[in-house]
Amino acid sequence: MAAGVALMMTMMYALIAEGQWVDARARNVLDGGAPFYRTYRCADGERVAVGAIEPQFYGLLVQGLGLPEVAGEQLDVERWPAHHAAFDARFATRSRDEWAEHFHGSDACVTSVLSMLEAPAHPHLEKRCTFTTGDGVLQPAAAPCLSRTPAAGRPNQLRPGQDVVSVLTPWGVDEHDTRRLIDARERSSRLEAR
Repeated sequence: MAAGVALMMTMMYALIAEGQWVDARARNVLDGGAPFYRTYRCADGERVAVGAIEPQFYGLLVQGLGLPEVAGEQLDVERWPAHHAAFDARFATRSRDEWAEHFHGSDACVTSVLSMLEAPAHPHLEKRCTFTTGDGVLQPAAAPCLSRTPAAGRPNQLRPGQDVVSVLTPWGVDEHDTRRLIDARERSSRLEAR
């Protein structure tokens, strides 16, 4: 896993080599340093994500926020603290859902930050069948979603702790010992519940 994560950082190491990435937290375009690529707290305490990197999208963002004074200063790193403050103040004036509605259909690259339980109900994710329910358990659907060869769900999914004996027995764990541990765990859980 560590090697995989390191490989995913290839672009960042290339930017360092080109002198386009500062080795400091929240000082770069893609790490929350840029005011046009981060999240903002809204009036209701929820957040929106902004990803307006390209100039045309940034222009639509500042237009939608009513902040024309920052329009030509997107890449002026010295101005980023002032832009952060302006964006923070503006996003704090409306709820997350109000901002989502305001920017709906726009290319300003502003979207709601959804919780894990909100995400499956989002219209885009519903339309793409991104989530599914198997045996009463909400979960991500198989991906990619292919029209001619759809993936089948996993039937008879088990809940954590279900069918422990059949899982451990092939590994050489004695069934009697497993059942004794399960009983002890259940007794302990009942006592904790009191």
